[in-house]
Amino acid sequence: MPVLKLYKDKNIDCKIDLVSIEDYLIKMMNVELKAKVENCQIIWITTDIFKSEHKIYGELLLRKNENRTNLIKNNFLNKIGKKLSKSFSTNIRLRSFSIKDKFINAAQIKLGEDGDG
Repeated sequence: MPVLKLYKDKNIDCKIDLVSIEDYLIKMMNVELKAKVENCQIIWITTDIFKSEHKIYGELLLRKNENRTNLIKNNFLNKIGKKLSKSFSTNIRLRSFSIKDKFINAAQIKLGEDGDG
């Protein structure tokens, strides 16, 4: 049951179609993390981010699953980070935590770093 918490600076433009972004994120959870669509949860939290250049911070909480290797989790974070960076025109910082896992996965996406910006 993946839970993706996205902390978004209140100054980011909210005219973006969040439904289509959530559809993409859920599809990625289903395809990349092999999560059942009905178990995917996305939570948007509007907050003040004063000094950090990363105006969206995400935490992905997962149950440990042998099919979710560090490589798979890192690829997932980078794919969704690039999508979020492009959609919101900002830098993104993402972390992934699995219950009973020894490692934390992380990704930082700078706006335009993949050449698509």
